[in-house]
Amino acid sequence: MIGKLVMTALMIFGLAKPELFLKVTEFWKLGRKAPNANTLKATQVLCGIAIVFIWIFL
Repeated sequence: MIGKLVMTALMIFGLAKPELFLKVTEFWKLGRKAPNANTLKATQVLCGIAIVFIWIFL
């Protein structure tokens, strides 16, 4: 149950602040260009889908 809550909190963070979420989770890509609007929107959509999968399948 704690794992669900932690993963959900991380995904909600991705929904709220997709640019910061990408910086935190893809820190190994430092020095690359900033994400464009499509990348940020895709991050939000995938975080939303991930929340649904977390609560259905875990």
